[in-house]
Amino acid sequence: MKTSKRFWSSSFKEIKFDKVNTSSATDFSYMFSSCGNLQKLDISMFDFSSAENLTSMFDYCNSLTELKVPKKKTAKLKSVSRLFYGCSALESADVSWLDTSGCDSFSYMFSYCSQLKTVDLSPLSFESAVNLNNMFSFCLKLESVDLSNKKAPLAEDFHEMFRRCKVLPTVNFTKFDAPSGVNFSSMFLECASLKELDMSSFKTTNATSMVQSASCLKRSISAALIPQRSHPWAVCSASARNSLMWILHILIHQMSFPCTECSINAGV
Repeated sequence: MKTSKRFWSSSFKEIKFDKVNTSSATDFSYMFSSCGNLQKLDISMFDFSSAENLTSMFDYCNSLTELKVPKKKTAKLKSVSRLFYGCSALESADVSWLDTSGCDSFSYMFSYCSQLKTVDLSPLSFESAVNLNNMFSFCLKLESVDLSNKKAPLAEDFHEMFRRCKVLPTVNFTKFDAPSGVNFSSMFLECASLKELDMSSFKTTNATSMVQSASCLKRSISAALIPQRSHPWAVCSASARNSLMWILHILIHQMSFPCTECSINAGV
């Protein structure tokens, strides 16, 4: 059975599978992509034991509200990039069926899932992840993200990872191991409800680009080992400059930096 782009851009509201053999299929990319009318989908009978690529499998399924997935895990996947991109009606996503221990890209995985409120990331492995950029960008109703105790030893790109998560109050990074980060630019851009953020578990000695805007923060941020050449407050928005109520508590390798654009001092 050919799976890649199998139902791409079809007008079905519901697709039912009675008998289907996907045991030898490796590429499921774009299988249901742009099925804009699709509301319900049951793939619980699919065999993903040979699967490698799930890129954009459900992207732009912007009417999808119900997705039933297999209980058996996939084979070791290589990519889940854009897997749920633009699933703007989906309120929750079950990722327990995904073996991501070999995935290098999670970019845009949930981007533009504007109704998504929560997702349990505990089944996911980030051991091979390199690219996490825009993973949750424009998830307008996302209420919580727990990345505690996750290991991402190879992850380099966190660019716009949580951009415009408008109601997200914090992210749990407790014991999140990410020693190779390079690009953190705009990581929390337009996160209007972000109140507290502890990134002290991050190692940013290799960073070349840090968070470009502090306008999202309302209370405090804790970070560690921010390199002197590019600390996150180098560019502050007008709202940051005008708000003397903010407390920017930063743990930066026993060093203190003033914000170059406003009168708030960032220090231990």
